[in-house]
Parts: sequence; structure tokens; C-alpha cells
Amino acid sequence: MKLNYAIGSDQGLVRGNNEDSAYAGPHLLILADGMGGHAAGEVASQLMVEHVSQLDIDPGNDDMRSMLATAADEANRSIARRIKKSPETDGMGTTLTTLLFNGTEFGLCHVGDSRGYRMRDGNLERITTDDTYVQSLVDRGELDPEDVSTHPQRSMILKAYNGRVVEPTLKTLDARPGDRIMLCSDGLSDPVTDSTIETTLSSEGTPEGAVKQLIGLALRSGGPDNVTVIVADVVADDYADTPLPTEPLIAGAPNTGQELDPRPDTSSTRAAAVIAGSRAAKQAQQARQAAASLDDDTPTDPKIPEVPDPDDMDDLDDPGDLSNANGGKGAKAKGAAAAAGAASAHGDGDDDDEDADDEYDAADEPATKKAKKKKKTPKKKTRKSRRGWIVGLVFIIIVAVLVTCFFFVDKYMKDRYFITVNANDKIVINQGMSSDILGGLWNTPYQEACLNANDNLTTIQVGAIESCHRFGLNDLKETARGSISSLPGGDYSEVLQQLHRLAAEALPACVIRKSETPTPAPPTPPTSSEAPRSNNTPGEEPPTSTEPVPTPTTSQQVVDDGNLNTPGVTCREVN
Repeated sequence: MKLNYAIGSDQGLVRGNNEDSAYAGPHLLILADGMGGHAAGEVASQLMVEHVSQLDIDPGNDDMRSMLATAADEANRSIARRIKKSPETDGMGTTLTTLLFNGTEFGLCHVGDSRGYRMRDGNLERITTDDTYVQSLVDRGELDPEDVSTHPQRSMILKAYNGRVVEPTLKTLDARPGDRIMLCSDGLSDPVTDSTIETTLSSEGTPEGAVKQLIGLALRSGGPDNVTVIVADVVADDYADTPLPTEPLIAGAPNTGQELDPRPDTSSTRAAAVIAGSRAAKQAQQARQAAASLDDDTPTDPKIPEVPDPDDMDDLDDPGDLSNANGGKGAKAKGAAAAAGAASAHGDGDDDDEDADDEYDAADEPATKKAKKKKKTPKKKTRKSRRGWIVGLVFIIIVAVLVTCFFFVDKYMKDRYFITVNANDKIVINQGMSSDILGGLWNTPYQEACLNANDNLTTIQVGAIESCHRFGLNDLKETARGSISSLPGGDYSEVLQQLHRLAAEALPACVIRKSETPTPAPPTPPTSSEAPRSNNTPGEEPPTSTEPVPTPTTSQQVVDDGNLNTPGVTCREVN
């Protein structure tokens, strides 16, 4: 079986740039939705496509899932190197939904909220599951699927390739002639319902027509995000209705700066930019990737050639020993590697010389004491020198092992997070290990949590000057406060889910209800008979009023209903 494919992308009606990247070829379909802003999202998605697109060959009987996972991991490492080189891009990442085809079945690799669909026998089925917070609520039965599109946190994804370790979803799908595969970014799946997508895929006869119609539907629905679509039909080997594409097609961010081949306009949208990528373009991408790989490649355990030390050439009894001292390898190392190799080779050569000296001493036993004395004096000095080199070599090995261990421990800690409470009783996410060893040097504060009056949870960088209510210990129900110390550490997505579960245990926002106080009526002026007299007869008591003193009515007092007015007990204060 073969693939008849088409591809298209549009930046939408709101976004100023396109961070999606897509690729379609005879054996491979890739869709990556970048994120991060400031052009970082499109960089991440392009890096992903550049790495994974190298698999666009017939995989034969190879494990397609393993091939996809390995290529995606290499792209993720490239993203991590780019972030380290350009710290301003920290936070960039990309989703990935990709299918590798061997002629009989598909291998699938998926991370994020881009989607994959399969139309078979007139029925549309989703072949991916969104790695989002709202989908996790649906899976746990805490949210109806119909409410996903209106949930305030529907865009929060739990997995993405952002330079940190992530476990993708991997599986194999069977293929039949007549199947129609569709990959899309959330720019289509968010504003357009699955039923509308199903109708369009079943009614459009060609992949090109389906792509144009789906992008047009997204734009007519407001085009709030970049929208990218790939449609591929599985056809029999003897398919002859129309010529099948043989060259790869690219769309989205990779087309930046290139002359686009515009599609015909739909009734109310702009044309989607689509271009067929030539093999020369693909080779250029491979060359750029190879150059980047060479620049970024920093092996931690290089094999250093053994090179003899020129200063020790006099210690060799025979020029032929040179080949034995360096194992027969040529001395062509340069720079620091050559110097290190010289030290290593020198130690090996001395070991060989020491063995040779021992054998020589055993054969020399019948010689005179004078001859032995002449031999012993330089040999003691040589052995002391050898011991010094051995000690130095052992020291270098120990340091190398310690540095390697530190590197892996540091990398492990950067991929670990946990929830804790700071000195101000505010809930924070720390990066590293949840241990007090070495005074907390194993972890550092990473993000603070904000929880507003509407129970919307967000995270901000530690120390950020943002107007939000920091989520604190007193905001939780008393029964949930003790659970923070027992929360296990994990990767960022796991800790984020723990934080959302804590937010679900928060007290409601405080509300103090007061009844309205009526405006007092102006005092009635006294009548002439009631007017005070200033000419009282001396000795007479002034007249006293017999009228009762008015007291405040109930409507003038604050009514305390006993609910949502005790911070930390029945409610939480929100700044």
C-alpha cells in the first residue's frame, strides 16, 4: 500500500506568526505545534521536524515505534542545547504527532494536544489522546467531554518536548486501502467539532480538497490560532486514479522566508500556504542538522588516542618499542586531546617497560654485584617516576568519574520537581530533590502558584512581580494541609497535576454579607411649646424628656450569617 497525501497551514486571523511545522512524505507524516512566543515556538517545531523527517524512508521490518521515539528524543536534546545556548528561549517547546508507514501498518508517536484521526468505513475515530489537564479530568470522570471546549484551562498541556525528559505515547495501527488519516493542530480541533470534521473528510474526494475545506472551517470559526492540517489516503499498490506524490511537502514555520505557492481562496478566508519541498531542500536540512550535531556534540567519554611522550623517547631501549608503547597507533592527535593521550600512553609504556625490567633482572641473576649495582641505581629512579605517573593517572580517573557522576546527578535533579511550602507558608514548586542534605543545596525554588477568587490556578516564576494571590497553606482545607509534606516528587507534568489536585481542596473565597442601612431621616424641628427656654427660674430644674431614647434597629446592624467569613477556617482571603 501507498500514501496519497496533502498538507496545508495558515497562521490564522489572530496570531502574527506561524509556530506550526508540518511534513508529509511517502512514508512519514509529522505535525509539530510550537509554543513559547518570541519566535521560540517555531524554532522548537522546526527542530523537531528536521530531526524526525530523516526517517522518511521505507522502514521495512524495523521497529517503527522505537525509531520515532529515538528521533524525537534527539530533537528534544537539540531543543535543550538551543535553550542552554540562548537562555532567552527558555520555555519554548513543541507538541508532536507523527506516523511512520511501512506499507502495511503505521507506527505512532504522540506528545501534546495535536491530534490524529482515522476515517474508516465512513466512521471517524481519534487515534491520539490529548496530554492536557482537562483530558485528565475527563479520564478520571471529573469532567464531561462536552464541557472540555468551555473549560478555562482547556489549553494547559501536561506533556511537550521542551528540552526536558518526556515519555511519548507509542503504538502501532493497522492500515487498509480506503483509510483516510488526518493530523491537525489545535487550531482546527478547538474551534471545529469532531462531527464537522467527520462530515468534511467523508465528503471531500481528494486529500487536497479536504485540507482546504478544513482550514477554511477553522478560519470561518474565528481562526484564533495557527491551523495546520495533513490528510493522507491509504491506497492500493495498483492505484492509478491520479498520480501519487513522490516528493515531501512542508508547511508552516519551515516556509518562512520562502516563496509560497498560494492555494485558491475559499469564500471567506485567505489561501493556505502550501509548497512541495524538493529533495534539495531536504538535503540542505540534513546538512544543517549534521553541522549542528557536530557543533553541539560533546561526548562525555571520548576515546583518546595513545601518543608517546617525546621526552621519554630516550627511555626506550629500541626504536621498535615505540609501536609497543602506543599500541601501534599513529601519533596524530591535536591540542588538549593529544596532551592527554600522551600522558595516558606514557603510563602504558612505563608499565610495559617495568615488566621488561623485571624479566631482565631475573635473567641477570648470575652477573657480578658491580653490574647489579650499576643497574639498580637508575632503575630505582625509573620506578619512582613510574609510580608518580600511575598515581597521577589514578587521580585523573577518579576526578573524571566524580565529574561524570556530578553531571548525571545534576541532569537528574533538573528533571525532578516537588511541591513544598516556603517560609511565608506559600505553596511553591521546587526543582531538584526533596532533601535537606547540605542545607537544601539539592533543590531550588522554581515556580510560585497563584489561585484567584474563581479558583483559576496559574504558575509564575519565583520572585516575579505579578499581581496575583499566592496560593498558601491557609487557603487549603485543614484536612489537606498535612498532605503537602507527603507528596512525592516527579517530573514537571506529574507535579503540576498534584498542584491542581491541591487547588481542588482549597477553601472558598471569603464573603462578608451586610444588610443595607437605611438613610436616617432629618430631625424634626421642635415646636414653640417644645422649644428650650433659656430664662429658667433660678433653682428650677430644667425639664427632662419622657420620650424613650431610640436604639438601632436590626436592619442597621451587620448581619453575620456564619458562612464564608472566617479566613483559614471556612474561607480563604484573596488579595
